[in-house]
Amino acid sequence: MSAEPSFLHLLHAAEREGCRFTRAQVASWDPADLERFERLGVLKRIDGSIADCPDCEIGHVGEVHVSIDGAGRQRRHLACPLHGRVEVTADSCSEWVVAPAALAGAVALAFDTAGKPRPVGQGVWKLGRCKLGDSSREVVLLLNASAAGEVALATHVGQSGRAIVVTPVHEPDGRIWHGAVPAVILLSDLATLQSDGISIDPLEVLDRVRCADAAAERKSLLPTDPQVKKTVLAQQVNAVITNLGRNEACVAAYKSLGSYRKAADHLTERTGSPYSKDMVRRAVLEAGGPDAVLELADSGGALRRVASQARDRAKRIAQSGN
Repeated sequence: MSAEPSFLHLLHAAEREGCRFTRAQVASWDPADLERFERLGVLKRIDGSIADCPDCEIGHVGEVHVSIDGAGRQRRHLACPLHGRVEVTADSCSEWVVAPAALAGAVALAFDTAGKPRPVGQGVWKLGRCKLGDSSREVVLLLNASAAGEVALATHVGQSGRAIVVTPVHEPDGRIWHGAVPAVILLSDLATLQSDGISIDPLEVLDRVRCADAAAERKSLLPTDPQVKKTVLAQQVNAVITNLGRNEACVAAYKSLGSYRKAADHLTERTGSPYSKDMVRRAVLEAGGPDAVLELADSGGALRRVASQARDRAKRIAQSGN
């Protein structure tokens, strides 16, 4: 599936801040498309600064100058190399720019997201969550193809790979992802322009998401589904409790539950021994802090790390006794 020419022009412009269409450019489009763009609000007409010379046969385009005549009316003219000062109409100076908020709203409607689209910085729009099978996914739109926009996108999406990333034309640089790579939907590939808005095939979206999830699971020791992942981590915690000391158990429980209090309550219930949230917090700080502990959750590295720490401590004690 590929977008219609005028829609494709709009999508390319959406990725470039400040891009404008002149009257000469939109004249090559289907007039019905321009009317739809304006009606949907995704293209906004503004007063431009250039115009085609109406008296020139060589297709001259000149800069428009505005002056006030004796009656107080605005007059527009340009300098033509053949005809000198030539007056032009306000309509001939019109230009069109993409309206990011309206485009984000149209894409959100296509995904049937819950919530109102809102910008989160550097051309990144949070569109809300869409229903996908038995779960829901956050949908994020990138309208800035620059490096700064892509970095802002990766920062917002995070490492889980659970979001659906939407871009007009170009796929983000793969090097920006620090964890699992999310599903990326290119509007130029999957979106079509209808009379009442933008349409996207939900089955195509589901297929892209499943492919992204499968790729992420092949690279990870843990499943991407949050509920399944939580179950697997809980099983790992139980194994740690029986094989490692209290500090290691605290670290593993925090890695699974993400909360000092929940980790302490879980350990107290499982072992019958009292654990406090302060005890868990101290153990997590000794292991490198919350960020370091949680970062290891996707790789299974926390179990290996705490085990190696225990062996290192034993080795240091043995060496100090010599």
